[in-house]
Amino acid sequence: MQPINLVLSGGGVRGVAHLGVVKALQQRGMVLEAISGVSSGAVAGAFLAGGYTPDEILQILIKRDLFQLLQPQNGHPVMTLEKLGNVLLDYFPDNRFERLNFPLIVSSSDLTQGHSDFFTAGELIRPLLASSSIPVLFEPVLIDGNQLVDGGVLNNLPVEPFLEEDVTLVGVHVNPWVKGRSVNTAFALMDRLMSLGAWQTVKARKKLCDLYLEPPDLCRFGVFDKVDMEDIFKVGYDFASKYMERVGSIPQSQFR
Repeated sequence: MQPINLVLSGGGVRGVAHLGVVKALQQRGMVLEAISGVSSGAVAGAFLAGGYTPDEILQILIKRDLFQLLQPQNGHPVMTLEKLGNVLLDYFPDNRFERLNFPLIVSSSDLTQGHSDFFTAGELIRPLLASSSIPVLFEPVLIDGNQLVDGGVLNNLPVEPFLEEDVTLVGVHVNPWVKGRSVNTAFALMDRLMSLGAWQTVKARKKLCDLYLEPPDLCRFGVFDKVDMEDIFKVGYDFASKYMERVGSIPQSQFR
């Protein structure tokens, strides 16, 4: 068994790939010590820290259509953040970080103060909503008088909480950047801009990970696409499985 700290990026519906990656890592003896997540990665991380298995979470996402309901149709998302919060309450009725099975850090972008905020204690669901609040599609979430939006705007791979810890650090990024792709719709433009902005925040941070995973086949799925979640799960699982078969093990905390 090898303990790991896990960092999960945002990426809309592509965040389902995190679950496949985690399943593959767990099958090879990796034990989650803590998770730092942003946007869909924070939501996936909350379920994992809440004791749900990757397969259980996938079925919940399919049953409740969570990530899909946040995708825009005719200019507006089907589900509001308030409704998403009510759904999350069904699975986290205590609504407290302290009731999770291991530490979770949720990252959001603070528009008022101009920096990333990291939530680790107290109320759970509002920070999750803030971390998932895509600018323009959703209104900022107000916490302690500050307006918060999607954490990926400023930091789509929040490794910072783990840099002083002597635990193997695994980063998973689900927004692979593909050069030369053109856009011809407003939502394709938004998708492209979000992916570009997120990628710029990741380039330096990925070098701080002992293991960095970015499944290239995820480029087939857009942040706002309506897709089969099982397909995305499989992309993450297959990529991580093949990678681990090739390398055999994860290096031990080489940067800390």
